[in-house]
Amino acid sequence: MEGSTSLFTSGFLGANFKWWVGQIADDSYWRENVNPNKHAESSQIPGWGRRYKVRIIGLHDKEEESIHSNDLPWAQIMYPVTAGGGQLAKSQTANLQQGNFVFGFFLDADDMQTPVIMGVLGNNSQTQLKMKIGTTEQNFAPTSGYAERTGKPLTPKQKEGEEPPDHGRKVQQPMSAKNKAICGTPPASVRLNKYGLDPRIALSSIPGAFDAVQAARNKAKEDGLSQDDENAAIAKAALDAKAAYCASISGPNSTPEGISPVEQAEDTQQTAVNDVKTNDLYLEKIHKEDPYDQVKSSMRGMQIALEKLMKRINKILHTALAYVDMVSNIGSGSICEQIEKLMQMTADILARHMKVIFDKIKEFIIKKINQALDAPTNLLFPNQRNMMGDMSSQITQLILCIFEKITAGLAEQLLSAMMGAGGGCNGADGSSSGLPSGLPSALTGGSRGEDVDQNAPTPDNMVNRVPMCYVENLTGDIIAANKEAIEEPMKKIIAKVDTFLNDMKNQIDLLDPNLVAASGGFPSMDGILGDISGAMNFMNLKFSLFGCDVDPVKAAADYYTFGTGGGAGEQADASRLGNINKPANNPGTEIGKEPIKPMALPEHKTPPLHA
Repeated sequence: MEGSTSLFTSGFLGANFKWWVGQIADDSYWRENVNPNKHAESSQIPGWGRRYKVRIIGLHDKEEESIHSNDLPWAQIMYPVTAGGGQLAKSQTANLQQGNFVFGFFLDADDMQTPVIMGVLGNNSQTQLKMKIGTTEQNFAPTSGYAERTGKPLTPKQKEGEEPPDHGRKVQQPMSAKNKAICGTPPASVRLNKYGLDPRIALSSIPGAFDAVQAARNKAKEDGLSQDDENAAIAKAALDAKAAYCASISGPNSTPEGISPVEQAEDTQQTAVNDVKTNDLYLEKIHKEDPYDQVKSSMRGMQIALEKLMKRINKILHTALAYVDMVSNIGSGSICEQIEKLMQMTADILARHMKVIFDKIKEFIIKKINQALDAPTNLLFPNQRNMMGDMSSQITQLILCIFEKITAGLAEQLLSAMMGAGGGCNGADGSSSGLPSGLPSALTGGSRGEDVDQNAPTPDNMVNRVPMCYVENLTGDIIAANKEAIEEPMKKIIAKVDTFLNDMKNQIDLLDPNLVAASGGFPSMDGILGDISGAMNFMNLKFSLFGCDVDPVKAAADYYTFGTGGGAGEQADASRLGNINKPANNPGTEIGKEPIKPMALPEHKTPPLHA
């Protein structure tokens, strides 16, 4: 069989053993080799087993014009003995990706048309991976598994999962090796040059630095500066040019360089996006209800919900400044759309807490009316007392109906109160490009009714603070806005009850004029509503044991986090129910009419926070 070009060369298989090293090509050229869909017959599999198109170094040119990726030979896989050969469904799946460098041998030796993959060469976290594949410039270069394909377009189903997951995304903006050298910190052993830069980096390699230095030198000569001052001015110009350039390439709006995903397995401690998101969840406060002081507990819950809202708003605003906030932000859409969605969700949470307060008001009113009806009921004739029971039941049903209507609209009222008069996005072109125009000042760094200096520095521990006074004012405003809806129907009910009681009093006076006066019964119902905000301190039931009042033990924690466990707010976080009276009794309160206080937005040219 001398001279044969078949697999069976002279002597025995492998007599002319040839190694090779190559790179797996753009996967759009070999992905269809396996049918990803359910199918009835094996004949519906496009290819034969797991095979890959491989560009072999030294055999295939780097240029796509010489040999296109689609024309590369198919490479088979040599599996370990522990993987099985496929019989009895005993097998393992090859875990190879586009861009992998693989090595093996030719099964047909001199013909070199049947390559077999024996292994794969690994990458490490220091390898700079390319984000494109299938071009002459990118062939034979370290390439990402998420690299942009230049071959056949993928179907929508094939595109699923092409974006790196959260656990595979870096929290720092990637840079090329050149820019890392420019913007990185020089080693301590390197002596900086006269510009204050790493001497291994040419000044001309930093865009704008050479012109800035020349301008600084000319200005220094015009101003007649000394040599030392001139050198200082030139060094400052060079460093400023470097800082500006590094800020322009490291911000979230800059074009990514190299590879942003985390694809190397050996660096297990590298921080990824999911670490940031998980930490945010670990530190997120979860309100704990206090069943013994529901009103104050609900107001503390409102404060926690508003602080959570402000923290998320700050994160959204920082997406234009910090890369880590951009990649770890869970929202989508414009800034305004994201904030409006968060405020709607927060309004729903606040409404649940506010319902507890209105339930307390409802309980207070029902109790007061029933107490007022108890005394005259004892003076009525036995055949008339059932009339008082029916009346009390009807009054209770009417009150329940009134408060059901109020609580159904609480979320909308709270959202309107937080949004202000504008109630929407304020983009100049009418699009959703800006911020909600009426964000409360408490959410923008100031307290209610105060001017806010957007440029004033704010301590980190105060960035997400919402003062309890804002919650108290908000609660009072909502009560005031609904006070008329409570009082008007109640006045009609009370007027009818008063008429009924007067009729009963007249009948009893015919028998004994002094009986009603002696018993103190039949009081007027006028003024029974009193101060609605006084219901905040109302307690319907009180514990008593052996004649002694027993106060429940106050809960030690009013919130908990998954990361730190239970915790309690500061003394300033304790609500003072008396502070609700003033806004609650304000007859002119209109929800959503607060003056607009615009927020400062970062501009595109604003440098990143970490610069």
